[in-house]
Amino acid sequence: MILIIGAGIAGITLARLFADKGKEVMLVDRRDFIGGLCYDYLDKGIFVQQYGPHIFHTNNDRVWKFVNNYAAFNDYTHTVIAMVNGREVNLPMCIKSIYDFYGLDNYEEATVRFNQSFIKPKKDSQYKSTYSFLIDRYGKDYTDSILKPYSEKVWDCVIDDLPTNIFERIPIRNNFDTRYFVDGFQGMPRNGFTDMMRDMLDSTKISILLGTSMDYQHALDMKPDLIINTGYLDSFFNYCYGKLKYIKLDFEVVDVPDLKFYQRSSVFNYPKGTFFRRTEFKHFYPERKAYNTHGTIYMKEFVGGKEICYPSPRLQDREDAQKYLDLAAEKKVYCCGRFGSYQYLNMDSVILKAMELVDTLTS
Repeated sequence: MILIIGAGIAGITLARLFADKGKEVMLVDRRDFIGGLCYDYLDKGIFVQQYGPHIFHTNNDRVWKFVNNYAAFNDYTHTVIAMVNGREVNLPMCIKSIYDFYGLDNYEEATVRFNQSFIKPKKDSQYKSTYSFLIDRYGKDYTDSILKPYSEKVWDCVIDDLPTNIFERIPIRNNFDTRYFVDGFQGMPRNGFTDMMRDMLDSTKISILLGTSMDYQHALDMKPDLIINTGYLDSFFNYCYGKLKYIKLDFEVVDVPDLKFYQRSSVFNYPKGTFFRRTEFKHFYPERKAYNTHGTIYMKEFVGGKEICYPSPRLQDREDAQKYLDLAAEKKVYCCGRFGSYQYLNMDSVILKAMELVDTLTS
C-alpha cells in the first residue's frame, strides 16, 4: 500500500497516477473534504474558491491532457488589475500599464515612458539588493508604487529579504497584451476544481481517510510500502527542527445580491490598505447562468490570518526547510507539492512534479 499524506492537487494527482498503475493507495488529509487549497463550492450558482483564486494554466501538453481526462475546461483568460493612487493599472507591466499608471493622454507617450522605464537587467551578482534589481528592471515609480509594497505585504518581510528570482517570473511586455498568463492552455474546469478532483479519485484502488492528522510515526504504524508527504514538512516530523515560516491568510466573503458585478475584472490587487487582493468569482465562468444575473460574491484576502497558504520564499526559510527535506530523504519519505517540497508552485508544476515522481518510483 502507498500512503499519501495530503488530499490537495498534489496528493490526488499522485493517488490517481499510482492507481492507474495498479497500486493500492491510502490518501489521508487532516481536513474533512478533498481538494486542499483548491477546494471550491457552489453558492447561488457561483463557484466560490474557499482559499482564494486558483486559475489553471500550462504550456505542458502532458499536464493539459491529464486534467482534461477529468474535467472539461472553459476558455477563461485571466487578467489582474492593481489599484494604485486611485487608478486601475493592468498587471503585468506592458504599455497599457504605463498608460494607466501615469494617467497619460495617448499611447504614443505611454510607449516612450515604457522604453524609459525598462532597462535590460544585469546579472543578479551585480546588484547590491533586491530593491536595486527591481528599480533597474521595472523602474523606480512602478517598483515603489506596486512591486515593493505589494510584495512586502504578501510575503510579510522587507523587500531585500526576498530573492530576485521570484520577480523574474513577472514579464515585461513591449505591447498592449494585458493577459496575466500567456500559456498555451488555460481556463477553469466547468464544474469546479472539487468536482474535477473527485473524478480523479474515482478508482477502486484509492481509499480516502479524511479528518485525520498524520505524522511520521503514525505513518509508519500503518505499515505502508511507500510514504509520500504533500503536507506541511515541519508538522509531519513533529517540529523536530522547529516551526517553518508560512504565509497565513484570512478570507472575508461578501455576498452582494443587488449588483450584477462588483468590479470589472476577476482580481484586483491592493499594494496598500488592509487587504491585498479582492476576487469576484463569477468572472471565472462567463458561460454559467449566474454570470448574466444579478447577485455576485467577492472575497477579500488578508495576510496574518490562520490558514497556511504559501511557504515563505526567503532564502533563510528555504534553508530551514532543507533540514526537513534531508530528514525525509534519510527516512525514505518522498516529498511533493507546494508544502511537501516547501516551494511556491503553480498547479501545473505540482501536477508535473507528481507525474515525474510516479515515473521514477514505478520505472
